[in-house]
Amino acid sequence: MIPKLIHPVACIIVQLKEKAEIEYSEDFDEPITEDEGLYDTDNPITINGQLRVFTWDELQAKLSGYSENARGYLLVKKDDAATIEKSDKIISIAGDTVENYIIEKRPASIYNKKYYFNKLIFTTKDRGINP
Repeated sequence: MIPKLIHPVACIIVQLKEKAEIEYSEDFDEPITEDEGLYDTDNPITINGQLRVFTWDELQAKLSGYSENARGYLLVKKDDAATIEKSDKIISIAGDTVENYIIEKRPASIYNKKYYFNKLIFTTKDRGINP
């Protein structure tokens, strides 16, 4: 038996550009490039995923106590997520524009000593209030 996604939706993900393509600060080793220039928007990846969004009061237990860091996850087929990495950006879920950043990629759905899916755990970026 091969596990299947329940109610999959189309998701569009853009990946970080290669480090050589991004201007970095020599002092802090951080990108100087604005957020939109960090991602390869010319080559988006479209995959089907099972979405789980956490509620505002849902917390995650950590060794240092409870903290609210992840906003949810996408469960995707392992082969579809082969090139997706931490810090890649989810720009669309089920046709709606979002701004979610992958903070962890974790194996999931182990069956018969093999895993079939990856959980792409994401958060949103706090941009503050625009004037």
